[in-house]
Formats: sequence, C-alpha cells, structure tokens
Amino acid sequence: MASPVKQPSWFTGPSVPTPTSRSSAITSAEGHAARRAADRERGVFLTHVHQSKMSVWQALGEADRRGGALSKVPLTRILIETGESRTRAVWIPKRVVELTGEAKKTRGPVNVSWMCDKKAGGNRLLCLAEVLSERGDVPWPGFPFVVPPFDVDEVASAWTA
Repeated sequence: MASPVKQPSWFTGPSVPTPTSRSSAITSAEGHAARRAADRERGVFLTHVHQSKMSVWQALGEADRRGGALSKVPLTRILIETGESRTRAVWIPKRVVELTGEAKKTRGPVNVSWMCDKKAGGNRLLCLAEVLSERGDVPWPGFPFVVPPFDVDEVASAWTA
C-alpha cells in the first residue's frame, strides 16, 4: 500500500491516501448498486408526488430538503407527475432558463439542485412562478389541435361586420 500524502502542518484532518491506493476505491458492482439505489429513491419519490397530488412547490421543497439522489430529479419529471402535459413540462424549464438569462451557462437538464441553488437567490424559483402563471387565454380547449366547437367563419364575420 502506498504511503499517505504529506499534509501541511495546519491540516488537522485524516491523511489522504494516494490515488494508487485501492483501500478507498469503489468497485463497479458497488457503483452499480449505488446507481440502482438512487434510481429507486427517485422513482419512489416521483410515485409519491403523483399519488399524493403534491404541487410543484411542495415537490421541489421536499426534494431539496431531502437532497442526495433527489437533487438530480429533472424539473420536467416533477411537472409531469404534478399534472402538467408532457409538451408543457418540456417547455417550462426551457422558458425558465430563458427568463433567468442563464441560457449560455446552463447545460444539461434543469433539475432540483439547479432550481433551488442558493447562489441564485431565489431568482430561478421566481421565474418558475412567472412561467407557471402565464397560462394565457386560448380561444377554446385544446387549441390549436382540436376542432373549434363553433363555426369560425360565422364568428369572424361577426367581428368584421
């Protein structure tokens, strides 16, 4: 076994083994087991969110409070489990990133840890609140994918008359 790295005199922590030391190395089986455990924890959490009809805010707060594997849950998954459509759940994180002005700096999925990052000072959560509240009026339910429940030409002629 390799000798520990010489630490500065002011360092009071445990000695750090050299990279060649196998005493702290994780085997691939342990890594796979940890990954499965984290996936299971995220799955149980998302199932709980769906079954308990939690709001987006409750789900974000709970995931941030518990941390660990839940900090990597994508915002899209939370939105889907809280009742948003898939299309809107994909659009909302993109819009939040756009509103925060961090589009060039943000890479990868928007997850709980990114949303609740203390360095952002709550700005990202405020942008999420803004996006969730900007539903906008639609002319009829299902617009533009559903046939209107009225005659469009008749309504248009009433407006131009």
